[in-house]
Amino acid sequence: MELYILSKQDLRILSICKVIDYEINLDEETNAKSTFSIMKTEGLKDGNYIVLNGLYKQFLFVIPSGGIETEKNSNKVTLNVVDISNIFDRKIIEKNTEQMEKLSIEQFISNTIVENFVNSNDIPLNMGYINIYWNTNTKGVVETNAENGLYNFREFLVNSRKKKNIYIDFKFENGKLKINIEKKQENEEMIDTTLPEVTEYNKIYEEEVTAKVQVYIRENDSEYNLYLRTDRTTTTDRSDPNRASGKIEVISVDKEEKAAEEANNIMKNNNYKHLVEFKISKTSELMDVKKLYIGRPIIIKTEEDTYNSYISAIKLTDENYIYLKSGNLRNMLLDKLKANKNSIGNKLDKSGGVISGNLNVNGNININGTPILDYEIIDEW
Repeated sequence: MELYILSKQDLRILSICKVIDYEINLDEETNAKSTFSIMKTEGLKDGNYIVLNGLYKQFLFVIPSGGIETEKNSNKVTLNVVDISNIFDRKIIEKNTEQMEKLSIEQFISNTIVENFVNSNDIPLNMGYINIYWNTNTKGVVETNAENGLYNFREFLVNSRKKKNIYIDFKFENGKLKINIEKKQENEEMIDTTLPEVTEYNKIYEEEVTAKVQVYIRENDSEYNLYLRTDRTTTTDRSDPNRASGKIEVISVDKEEKAAEEANNIMKNNNYKHLVEFKISKTSELMDVKKLYIGRPIIIKTEEDTYNSYISAIKLTDENYIYLKSGNLRNMLLDKLKANKNSIGNKLDKSGGVISGNLNVNGNININGTPILDYEIIDEW
């Protein structure tokens, strides 16, 4: 396994070295760091690139500030690096967002990279070695979540993947950093946790929910209340039938115009975690581990149920397994039960149900094959 160190200035190869030990952590939620142990060599400097060859795929990283640890009286060095997408981990000025609908989200991303990172007015800091390509054009809107006119561009790229399946792929090629922007609509990969090649299956469920924010408005001694709904949206309707359960948060503001914004800020802090983690053999013949990348949609089959999700984290050590973690799960069985429980309409399935709307019958009514010609409503629903 070889590790290449490339210059952040012009992508020159500064060193090629052997890896003593490593732990790769890819996690778009936490932006986790990966660790490599090597001997002292040239090019150990913040901002330089790390290319790792020798595993089932090539991995690309960048050395962040403070990412180099040395040991006293030793030539051993520990690199704490982050995914290469962190070259875009900084705030930029929000502008030209209308391009997402007029042109496409992919073109907006490309234009934003060029303007802020490749061809800005600060020439010494430009990354002129970046070549950008996009193969799809998706019109729509991805929120920048800007505050005071600024937003984090890497976080925007993560949201573009989550909301619109737009991926940003990096590759060093012919002295350039090739960035490919593309909407991917891949089929869900089946992960069968009952197979012997899948081990250490674990289900995690955590939820810390504020279900109501009560805002006291000091200027007129009034209240503003915001409620959480079961689909994680919010409402000001106290009688909403889909209100969620949870704790109450009480805050105070001086002006009425600030109430809604401050209440929404509290709701945004709600923490939902419902996921699974497991390991898959690197040499699996039943599942192609090369297809398991961050964001890849998956179907997780367990002994008790089946879940829809995506790959949110990948961890590799020198073991023979790849550790994987899903994003928030969607339980298809629970979806069906919830649909039956909350059914409103005029249709019964073959196993029965409760009608809470109007029932229209076309044809005869039969009970056990016997037509019923006369009937009466015994009770009202």
